[in-house]
Amino acid sequence: MAERYYTSMSRHVLRYYCKNPNGPARDVESWNACHAVLNRLSDSEREIVLDIHGNGETVMSAIQRLSRERRCDAKRLWDLMNFVDRSIAKEMRWT
Repeated sequence: MAERYYTSMSRHVLRYYCKNPNGPARDVESWNACHAVLNRLSDSEREIVLDIHGNGETVMSAIQRLSRERRCDAKRLWDLMNFVDRSIAKEMRWT
């Protein structure tokens, strides 16, 4: 399936959020949108999303690693990432 037009921007916002967990350094709107979306997730979902984007590896390799570590289906992790990407896009009014 092709990547949606907002996916790269959404993931950029997530990486920015992971680098500035205590508040925005510059881009307040993006940080606030990401913060709002992550606060709507459960603690375990939030931990997964932050782990995927916070350690500097590609999304694909992070999902493969987490799938092995947590013994869960990679499709479930991809579905979570797609949901978060879409939610950030809606929060930022990109969709």
